[in-house]
Amino acid sequence: MCSRGSRRHRVRRCCCPSRCGRWSRCAAGSGLALNRRSPKTMRGYAYTALMLLRFLQARGLDLASASEVDIQDFRRWRLDEAEQTVGEAAWDRDAAAIGCLYGFLLRQGVVERRPWRATTRRQRTLASGTRRDLRVRHMELEQYLYCRDVGFGGLAPDGGLDQGFRGWRPHRNRAACELALLTGMRIQEWSTLLLPELGLLDGRRPRTADVELGACAKAGHHRSVYVPGDAMELLDPYLLLERPEIVAKAQGTLRRDHRDLFVITRLEADGAKVCGVLEGRTVTRPIRGMDSRLRRIAVRETGDGLDPLAVFIGAGGRMLTASGWDRVRWAAWERMKAAATGGVGPELPVLGISRSASHVRAAAADLFDPAGAR
Repeated sequence: MCSRGSRRHRVRRCCCPSRCGRWSRCAAGSGLALNRRSPKTMRGYAYTALMLLRFLQARGLDLASASEVDIQDFRRWRLDEAEQTVGEAAWDRDAAAIGCLYGFLLRQGVVERRPWRATTRRQRTLASGTRRDLRVRHMELEQYLYCRDVGFGGLAPDGGLDQGFRGWRPHRNRAACELALLTGMRIQEWSTLLLPELGLLDGRRPRTADVELGACAKAGHHRSVYVPGDAMELLDPYLLLERPEIVAKAQGTLRRDHRDLFVITRLEADGAKVCGVLEGRTVTRPIRGMDSRLRRIAVRETGDGLDPLAVFIGAGGRMLTASGWDRVRWAAWERMKAAATGGVGPELPVLGISRSASHVRAAAADLFDPAGAR
């Protein structure tokens, strides 16, 4: 923050950083942590709280004495007058942070009310009110099968073998595409699935599965997802052909990284918990409570080597990241466009063809996140 200029357009650095730190730590640490907000969200909310405190202090005010006009002036400053202005989407995040901050202060008895007029959605009254396009592109069955088999699976448009296909792991990609569509799971949910969650252990595969999502679900809200038989069956070629080859090639890398991995020694509670060595300590973790970071380093000691616990893996035996799946779907969309340009295959979604590159890939992206929020 800068001390030059008028007080309305510039915000002086807070002369009491310890006080600002206490406010941000209380709001972010107590309220947000209890609501299971991610560390990234908590850090962003804390920065917003500090900016607001410094803005108010430059006016000789604090959180308790601020009025609705002051909060609206802060909004105007963030959007139009700061050295680095922000857009409506970034302001909506700031509005959520300010709402959480004042909600915490209300519960602690520091303030008697929020400084803005209350509605049925009090924490959203500061937001821009802009409704954002979820970029949903509806696909007909023929278009979806073309996307799955030609784009992700590397087949020719007539269903035959494409000799010119130079992609990697088409069976894995087709299985992921089918699983995303038939279950409605978001990319952070299906891409982080572990073998025990689908009952895929010791060569067994159940006809259907019920997955209990937890830490990797949207906002960490627990829910149960049914995986139908068609999605499970399409996993077979990948599990029998491609995955064993990936695991075998990755043994050298996995052994070198052994100390940095979560090495599972046994499963407990019918596969609902895992026990193993993490950072030199023997720990037990419920699978539902494992976040994506822990899932990515989880491997099982089989006696013949280390087997990654993740269902979908890539080079080095590690679970694919979101950017890795982005590359897969971008390549799939380019294959679909090339065939469609040659007059082969079904007509692709019009909005995907006629608009910018980010919208061109939206139809394929929606398969990897049916809710439109990646």
